[in-house]
Amino acid sequence: MPSKKSILFLASIPLALALTGCATKATPQQFGGKYYLMGDAACKQARQLTDTTIMCMRSNGEDTSYRIALTTQEVWMYERGPTKPEYSSSSIQMSDLQALSNQLQGMSASFNAQAQNTLRQSSQYVAPQVAPIQQPNSGDIRCIQAGIYVNCRSN
Repeated sequence: MPSKKSILFLASIPLALALTGCATKATPQQFGGKYYLMGDAACKQARQLTDTTIMCMRSNGEDTSYRIALTTQEVWMYERGPTKPEYSSSSIQMSDLQALSNQLQGMSASFNAQAQNTLRQSSQYVAPQVAPIQQPNSGDIRCIQAGIYVNCRSN
């Protein structure tokens, strides 16, 4: 015959499953053109406070807290999730690859233009002309010392 503890434990499993089934997790959702963490019990509804802030409300309309818009990197991290590998095929979308390709092409064109400009400038370089060294007429040389520096001139 099963003990009272095991019967109580078995009876509590459906209750625990029912409670966890009702709980929802906040996920990035678009609201007013920006993404916010919404969808949990404390943020079933929202109203815009500022361009980057919303006031969350329960399903009955009760205010709970305000939330700030997510950055692009935060949205990407939520979409990627903690269990997905960083470079799995599911985390890299074709639009991401196209955007990366466009960015690399732009950087390559910019680099090539800078390299060509540098080559043009280097072919036009003319070394400065230096005056020939002349011996002083007299043997009079005057030096001034300031700390470790010495400056000498001839008359």
